[in-house]
Amino acid sequence: MLGNFCTSWAPLQKFPNVEKDFKDFGATISRYFAIVLENVLRMTIDLIAPDD
Repeated sequence: MLGNFCTSWAPLQKFPNVEKDFKDFGATISRYFAIVLENVLRMTIDLIAPDD
């Protein structure tokens, strides 16, 4: 993230490139967040579900 921030302030960096970089970065975070959330939900089913 620091790299993206630094390149956004570089004088030769064009705005559309910065916008694309941040969109890609956001997509990456969203994808990993979804993976982590899915795994946490699976763990709760295994750990919290009552034994019948």
